[in-house]
Amino acid sequence: MRGLYWIAVILISSLAPLRADTALEAVKLLPPGQAARIARIEGREGSPDPDRWYIVTQDPSADNGVHEFVVSNGAIVASRSLSQFADSLTPADILANLPEFDSDKASKIADDYATANGAVISTMSYDLRKGGTGAASAWTISCIDYQGNKIGVLVLGAAQGNVISHEGFVIEPTPSPSPAPEETSPHYINDAGDETPRHPRHSPTPKKSPNPVSKTLDNVGRTLEKFLPF
Repeated sequence: MRGLYWIAVILISSLAPLRADTALEAVKLLPPGQAARIARIEGREGSPDPDRWYIVTQDPSADNGVHEFVVSNGAIVASRSLSQFADSLTPADILANLPEFDSDKASKIADDYATANGAVISTMSYDLRKGGTGAASAWTISCIDYQGNKIGVLVLGAAQGNVISHEGFVIEPTPSPSPAPEETSPHYINDAGDETPRHPRHSPTPKKSPNPVSKTLDNVGRTLEKFLPF
């Protein structure tokens, strides 16, 4: 019975989906120095994370300037001097900076746009590269439905994730409401010149206005005292 138990565990483990990394997690697995030479990052048919990330670097020692690393399940599974995503590369193709906006955040924006337009995404393809010489890098997210039709393409800035374009998604998602500002207690300056939060026990006691009738009677009493002998 114990042997059957372990066989069942092995079978279930083999059927479990492999852990997918985000793009920036995959970049961390590159050999030293290669992250500074990235020209493109590609991921195909992610739901939302792809099974493999293709990281293409500019290799000055290669005739075509191309080297490709394939990352899957937390490990580099291929390293080669050719790529289906680039025939040749030059130093001008290298990303100026690594993206700060990771693929998981990009997929969340794509989901928001799809929901706003009444669409459902089955898979996404990711493409990170520079828009041209001297241009900033950007994510291009292609969204596919369950029938295999492209329903929209988002272009996002790789630095902050700003939406550059949203082809196919006519309606923009409603932004989340900003949280209400916290209420702060009013302040006043006390006798020592210090600013103190206003609180019922801290507030100065208001002076009572004198009663006009009482004031008049007091004045009459003081006048009579001047003329009466007692």
